[in-house]
Amino acid sequence: MQLKLIRNITFLVAAAALGLVSTQTHAQSVGNCEQSTAEAFLDINNIRAKIMNNGGIVWNGGDPVYEFPKGGGENTIFASGIWMGGLVDGQLRLAGSTYGPWEFWAGPLNDDGTSQSDCSPWDRLWKVSKEDVIAFDGGAPATPDLQDWPTGLGAPTLDANGDLIDLLDQPLASRIDRKINLAAGERPQILGDQLVWWIMNDMGNQHNRTDTPPMGIEGHGSAFAFNSAGALGNTTFYKFRLFYKGTVPLVDTYMGIFSDPDLGQFTDDYVGSDTTLGLGFVYNADDDDEGHYGPNVPASGYDFFQGPLVDSNGIDDNGDGQIDEEGERLKMTAFAFYNNGGGVTGDPQTGPDMYNYMRGRWKDGQRFTLGGNGRDFST
Repeated sequence: MQLKLIRNITFLVAAAALGLVSTQTHAQSVGNCEQSTAEAFLDINNIRAKIMNNGGIVWNGGDPVYEFPKGGGENTIFASGIWMGGLVDGQLRLAGSTYGPWEFWAGPLNDDGTSQSDCSPWDRLWKVSKEDVIAFDGGAPATPDLQDWPTGLGAPTLDANGDLIDLLDQPLASRIDRKINLAAGERPQILGDQLVWWIMNDMGNQHNRTDTPPMGIEGHGSAFAFNSAGALGNTTFYKFRLFYKGTVPLVDTYMGIFSDPDLGQFTDDYVGSDTTLGLGFVYNADDDDEGHYGPNVPASGYDFFQGPLVDSNGIDDNGDGQIDEEGERLKMTAFAFYNNGGGVTGDPQTGPDMYNYMRGRWKDGQRFTLGGNGRDFST
């Protein structure tokens, strides 16, 4: 299936630059893990969204699922996923994908930063809701995901006093099988009203999409939503904790969200960004989405609510008029758009192409410019 022939618009919201430093050892040999196949659905509010543990969101082959409104049969996004890359001694290391092959694999990294020999035991997502916990506390059996909640791997868990349990400073062997102790009063720390949690890494196998070495990243993902009316009920949230297990600093690091949005009929979609809000969005070209949403066509977007913390550097990094205030976080630092096709403004073919897009540059390294097509003000 030649996706590039039928997809029309793609955009990337870049989530800031940072440096990651670790004191742990790290071998750059990768594992021999199979591609992750597990999926779960966030479905407590007006959206039904597919979640995967391979770095992709919404689409994993087959039909996409970012359905709005839930049960209506129409989707606003075809494919989406995580890109992340940085430099180690000047060498680019990146994990990301568009439509596969994926470059994150299920499970934790070993204490020395190497991959598990078999990632399949962690090819799973754990989904819990506040209703699950209330039902259990009322005498109902625990759901399988509540019963198996992987506290030892880093799944957010509260003890009987409401304090967060953090075991990640312990050796992996001592905590790898540690599940939640419901009988002792432990409960999942649920963001929103429904939470999907997973663990992944970029060391499980070769990076065949970007053709770059791995970084040595272990990532903990949380997708959550609120059972609420209004805008909150039309929103899904994604939170990532990233652990770098290399010995050489990973610098000039960017994390981005790639998206191929389809508002029903994909041939009449436009995209844009609001730099003051850190928002990338897609909207219909007119007020009628023929054959799909009809006259009630929605818009959709991605917003970085909480970027990475910034070290003191004498710069107003978040544009709020204050320099180096406590808790300063980066907002969106770049928004990239490309139509399917070749050339320096087209599809990213390589890891360096993807890294340039995250940095706000075209594939040849030229900076995006204001106005027109972002490259030549006159067009």
